[in-house]
Amino acid sequence: ISHNEALSKGGGLYLDDSNLSLINMIINGNSTANDGGGIYLTDNSISVITNVEIASNTAGSGGGLYSNNARITIDNCVILSNEATDLGGGICSQNNTELTVLNSSIVENISLDGSGGGMLTSISSGSLSNCIVRGNSAFSSGGGLLMQSSTEPWVLDNVLIASNTTQGIGAG
Repeated sequence: ISHNEALSKGGGLYLDDSNLSLINMIINGNSTANDGGGIYLTDNSISVITNVEIASNTAGSGGGLYSNNARITIDNCVILSNEATDLGGGICSQNNTELTVLNSSIVENISLDGSGGGMLTSISSGSLSNCIVRGNSAFSSGGGLLMQSSTEPWVLDNVLIASNTTQGIGAG
């Protein structure tokens, strides 16, 4: 899924109240002015994303992936060099999303004017296990990860968080 452009949401892929498995794919170079440069999931969508590279996508929020009230499992994936002008350069997970990230790398993503360079979660729950969060940056807060207003405790298990930056608070 490559080099697509949406004016509103879901530059590469848009899911609304749908179920989808993505396996052995590359999602790159997609863009949208609003949410979900690579992938946008909303309204009870369920997605399993396995062996996928999500790279070089751009959006207002969720450069690589944006989720709103969805359930997502990301396994053995690379979230690389995505860009958001506002929230979540790599991933933006909001409003009752359940997000599980396993055996994956979230690297070199950027939030230009906002928060959560690698990943931002708000009013969401989930876990990261056996992951690398490295070299991400955000303007205001959460260079690597920013987790706010969680609905349940987040679980981080064997996660390397390194070399992330922010001009504000919480570089890691």
